[in-house]
Amino acid sequence: MRTVQHYMGMPISLDIPHCKNKSVFSACWQLCEQIDQQFSPYISTSEVSRIAIGSLLLQNASPNMQDIATLADGYDRQTNGYFSIYFNGVFNPTGIVKAWAIKQLALYIEASGYGTYLINAGGDILCNSITKKRWQLAISSPLNPNSTIGTITADNLAIATSGSYQKGAHIYDPKTGTPTTALKSVTVIGPDIITADVYATALYAMGLNALPFAKTLVGYSSYIIDANNVLYSF
Repeated sequence: MRTVQHYMGMPISLDIPHCKNKSVFSACWQLCEQIDQQFSPYISTSEVSRIAIGSLLLQNASPNMQDIATLADGYDRQTNGYFSIYFNGVFNPTGIVKAWAIKQLALYIEASGYGTYLINAGGDILCNSITKKRWQLAISSPLNPNSTIGTITADNLAIATSGSYQKGAHIYDPKTGTPTTALKSVTVIGPDIITADVYATALYAMGLNALPFAKTLVGYSSYIIDANNVLYSF
């Protein structure tokens, strides 16, 4: 069974082939709604908004928020500051929340007894299979939204993509405070959706400095397309 809903400003699809229990999907969508209410910077009562304006201290926030902040702090150090949940000093963890939400959905689906599933949130994908099912995953091309730069057959895999070709300039180089323009897209593939998503964002923010950094990633492959449409793979 497969269903699609919109949360966090993006389409989210759940594909659980052996699940015919609609309550599992309903619970997943309820979880998405809860995450949206807690983490959206566009909802004035969310924890993110309250922390951003100073009416809630991070150390007094929910355990989930503190876990996300701790995760993000580790990735900040690992990427030499190219991944950060602060922009111009304002708290905004949306760069990690989407992948964190995908992981929460996966944990719930598995706890419900289903080990074969695919979650697609705005193009970031986490798939798993404990059967003979193999998922066909496409890597979108930033040059043409109706084409791909390749496909992957996988059982257990995470794919995350960052770029400006769909949302426009929304990823900034934290060193300069200006939008990144040297790259068109970065796709990272590996075992963990949060790590893949963070790497994709950080690599994109690095611009051409992403090329040597991508070579150092262990357990993760990357596909980088620069502003001149040159494809690099690592």
